[in-house]
Amino acid sequence: MGNVNQVEVAFEVFRIANNRELFSADEQSEIKKCQYVVAQIVANGNENLFNKFWEIIMWNNDFLVEYEENLIKETTENVTQQVTEQVTEQVTEQVTMDVSKNIAKNLKDVLSDEEIAKRTGLSLETVKGL
Repeated sequence: MGNVNQVEVAFEVFRIANNRELFSADEQSEIKKCQYVVAQIVANGNENLFNKFWEIIMWNNDFLVEYEENLIKETTENVTQQVTEQVTEQVTEQVTMDVSKNIAKNLKDVLSDEEIAKRTGLSLETVKGL
């Protein structure tokens, strides 16, 4: 950085980067990661200086809370949708199988096991076991 004071520049850049009007929540999340790395480099082991950087890094931290809440909400909705679809599919398959078996049982006196299997989609072994 030449003749520029790295500490002062880091503080100023951190303040600018914390501006909610300039960066979205996603961008802020990425910026916070970068700020942490820069703070470590510039502080160079100086814990007091790093803690001062950390205070600025954590400014406007409420956007992180909001970002996490939205992420949790989206994830919950996605998982709920996936589980609902999976359970619906499994229940539908089971109901279809039960109905097919019931139909097959009713056809036992009318058709051969092979014909019942062909018409219901059940395996021949399943039809013979009814």
